[in-house]
Amino acid sequence: MFEPQLPSQPQPVPELDVSPEEEREAALLEAYCNGDAVERHRLRQEHPELADFFNCLDALEKLQPQAKAPPASAPVKPAPISSGDAVTVQYAEPAQGTAATAPRRFGRYELLEEIGRGGMGVVYRARHVELNRVVAVKMILSGYLADREQIRRFQQEARTAAQIRHANIVSVFDYGETDGHHYFAMDYVAGQSLQQVLQRGPLAVDVAARLVATIAHAVAHLHQHGIVHRDLKPSNVLLDEHGQPYVSDFGLAKWLQENEVRTVSGTVLGTPSYMAPEQAQGQTAQISPRTDVYSLGAILYALLTGRPPFAGDNPLDVILQVLESEPPNPRQLRPEIPRDLEWICLKCLEKDPQQRYATAAELAADLERFLQGETPAVAPYSGWQRLRRWFRREPAFGLHLLGLALVTLIVQMNQWLNPGSKLSPRVHVDILGVLGIWAAVLVLLRWVTRFPKAVQYLPACWCLTDIALLTLVLWLADDQLTPVVAAYPAFVVGSGLWGRRSVIRLTTAAAVVAYALLIAEHAWRLGGWQYLERPHHHLLFAVLLILTGEATAWQVARLQALHRYCRLEPGEPTSSISKP
Repeated sequence: MFEPQLPSQPQPVPELDVSPEEEREAALLEAYCNGDAVERHRLRQEHPELADFFNCLDALEKLQPQAKAPPASAPVKPAPISSGDAVTVQYAEPAQGTAATAPRRFGRYELLEEIGRGGMGVVYRARHVELNRVVAVKMILSGYLADREQIRRFQQEARTAAQIRHANIVSVFDYGETDGHHYFAMDYVAGQSLQQVLQRGPLAVDVAARLVATIAHAVAHLHQHGIVHRDLKPSNVLLDEHGQPYVSDFGLAKWLQENEVRTVSGTVLGTPSYMAPEQAQGQTAQISPRTDVYSLGAILYALLTGRPPFAGDNPLDVILQVLESEPPNPRQLRPEIPRDLEWICLKCLEKDPQQRYATAAELAADLERFLQGETPAVAPYSGWQRLRRWFRREPAFGLHLLGLALVTLIVQMNQWLNPGSKLSPRVHVDILGVLGIWAAVLVLLRWVTRFPKAVQYLPACWCLTDIALLTLVLWLADDQLTPVVAAYPAFVVGSGLWGRRSVIRLTTAAAVVAYALLIAEHAWRLGGWQYLERPHHHLLFAVLLILTGEATAWQVARLQALHRYCRLEPGEPTSSISKP
């Protein structure tokens, strides 16, 4: 039998016959894959014969999911800016070991370095070759692969900014297209954005008020020309070397006299932390100058406290807070803020547009009165307004206390006005005592939220306390067979506000067990289960409790899936909602 002889030494792999031309093309394609937008533009100009390959690589790159950037170490937070007429701008030094980008020719411009990047565009510091003038050039991030809607919005941004002339608004003076790349040129502001300055901490009170007053005057100029910015935020305010602010980025600007037929009703455009409630709801018909006033108030809040009014893990969390909650009062985060300035800030952040300043000019005038030591025109909050704002900041706590107050009032009124159904004095006092203990426990649980380690256990403790004390009240009043037991499914549904399915299921199980104990104790008083009327009703009630809990958990699971979908990583492009 023939057996093949195996070679004693490994055989070398035969080399592929690659021509020098193929090696050169492979090197060019690799350089294109690893290059930035400027390098790719240069390669396309120098090697038009490889255009088909370059187009294929761009299409594949768009289909490939973006890699997540590695987490950066937390920056050291310098001391807050103390005082002065202007913000001191500190220029960032280039990282060690990195070489400066060589200038690249782009039409009539020479691109020097990339200075900014967003979900739609990339901005370069550039030099106008013929005029020898340093400018900023913005082009669509997706280049010649941009779709028709991206190009329309880009042209709209350029057209809007080009029609505005103001000392504190970045002007656009050129628009064009080079090799399929749409771009426009604008004034170059040699400094930092307000967001970069904020990374050092909150600003001095007078500096913050003066900056926002200047920005408000610029925004008022926009409103006089029928334009609402719709994306005012610290990163869209540039500071020059003298600390003067400049409003930029008109990508979401709206002309008030025009109907946005291309914008679908309900589309959310803007940055959640700085957008007004009507903007967060996608109500494009309700957009007005008061929408920008809200954003100016949010910027003032951030400059005073070092954080935006609302923040969350993803845009959906922030939008829900914008619609439903009230931000902490600025003086709670920074007690040295004058009360007059706090009132100005909070008036801008009112949910109802009619309660805000009517124009940005009115806001600027009030800020200037504050800076001159005069009393602002804004009136302090009344007692009812303070209560309303507190209730929106503490909805769960407020609803519990309000519910307990109403129950106590109803029990007391029944004792006074309905002699036939009076409770015995001892039982009446016991029930009032339980309601008082209930309120005290709620206050204690609210106080516990100050301790981060205890917060994770708070929802379960809160829900179990509600079930236990409700059961005690029903047992004392012998009300197991009355409509009052509807409080059990109400508490199960309410537990869904914590956003945890485990808490919902724990509350459901506790409610079923508590109700079963009540019915068992009632049957024992009667002498046995056979004396209960329609005992299957109690079983049906328990089943309905379980179904209510599962339906609530299912809805929470849907919201959690939506939250995960809306979680945006740093640098990830987005067409409608952008991060601050």
